[in-house]
Amino acid sequence: MKTVVKVALSTILILNSVLALLFAVVNPEALVLATKISGTGAVLYQLVNAILGMIIAYVLLRERERGTYLCILFLGFHFVEVLISNIFAFHLLSFSPLYSVGVALTVFQLIINRYK
Repeated sequence: MKTVVKVALSTILILNSVLALLFAVVNPEALVLATKISGTGAVLYQLVNAILGMIIAYVLLRERERGTYLCILFLGFHFVEVLISNIFAFHLLSFSPLYSVGVALTVFQLIINRYK
């Protein structure tokens, strides 16, 4: 069970990284905590987002406990960031399915780590 959750979380992080790289190339705009940035700032944000996601996925596969803590910080930030951006930009309370599943799996992984 631990391996399945770990691989699922790594897949979510890698998917997030690939999408961030795609957005950086195709449309260099981003909403960061309800603030729209574009151009070089958006590309840098997306590149840092992609690199951090890959690093956290690697750490998660190598060191489960440390990677899980990094994962909850990374996915939790993005979960809250998408929620805030959707509320302010679109006046809509909308959750990201990717980050919702990621946060739920990370909490599950923390519970598994605690009671191993």
